[in-house]
Amino acid sequence: MRPFYICSPQDNVVLILSHFWTPINITTAREGVKKISSTSSNIKAISPEGLILNWQDWTDSSNRLHYDNQPFLRSSSALYPVPTILLTSSNWCYRGRDKPTIEYLYGRFKGMCQICGARFPLKKMSIEHILPKSKGGDDDWFNITMTCKCCNARKGSIFPYRDYKGNNLIAPNPIPFFHSFVKDRPEWGKFLFKTTNG
Repeated sequence: MRPFYICSPQDNVVLILSHFWTPINITTAREGVKKISSTSSNIKAISPEGLILNWQDWTDSSNRLHYDNQPFLRSSSALYPVPTILLTSSNWCYRGRDKPTIEYLYGRFKGMCQICGARFPLKKMSIEHILPKSKGGDDDWFNITMTCKCCNARKGSIFPYRDYKGNNLIAPNPIPFFHSFVKDRPEWGKFLFKTTNG
């Protein structure tokens, strides 16, 4: 019988994949269990073998589908295995194929223009296409960032374009801190590095 690991801080994370099997967010273990155990849930757990499981199948201890270092949440009467990777076809967390809104980008970048580095009120900001639409760019989240209106006008259709640090202008990382968890949750690696390397 496997030992039970009660969630420690590094275990208290769940990777969420879109229906395209790409990472879209990280949530807490408690929220992950809550979402998958909902009776109307269209969110599934991913087993170590890549099987897509509903809550009943995931919690069935006879199926031996858990990870070697499986974290568990404890209630007053039971232990629940934490699904460290979830697959969703819903839009309960941001991403998918939708274009990010200016409000989302403003919050993500804390009001800072990604070209000049200055902070502005929301009304002075604009959505910037990294690869301009005139050169084939589209509204996918990985081609969009936020700049002040002045920098947006100055950039025009130039590509590539450098930011205030001298780096090529890039889109926001969809999960800014996910790589810090890979050491503790090695099963995430194949999903994270597929996105970041290719």
